[in-house]
Amino acid sequence: MILKDWELIRALSSNYNQWKDVTDIYISDGDIKNNELVNRVVKADELWSVVKSNHANRMTVWGNLSGEVSLFILPTYQLRSDSPDVDQGLSDIAPKQDIFGNSRPLGNGVDLGANEFTPKN
Repeated sequence: MILKDWELIRALSSNYNQWKDVTDIYISDGDIKNNELVNRVVKADELWSVVKSNHANRMTVWGNLSGEVSLFILPTYQLRSDSPDVDQGLSDIAPKQDIFGNSRPLGNGVDLGANEFTPKN
């Protein structure tokens, strides 16, 4: 599946697991390759998350997105300057480098997701 900028995915149902702090979301689009969306940023209304895994028509995201029916997925690992994921991670559990080998953190804190936001000069 080739994602466009902020691809809309419809949720059929969802289930939040409070002990693992993840939400399994069952989606209508089964044309997504296994784990193709891992570490992508997800926006649902005013809630943000990161994809933990995906398989067939099930996507697992970190946190509680249960009850959300419209999900937007960023098509790249690269965060935008307006993303609430910038500087919101925990440095004690985050990798010292992002998916592209950039050092973390580059700003006031570690960014959520696979990529550390790099401002354009």
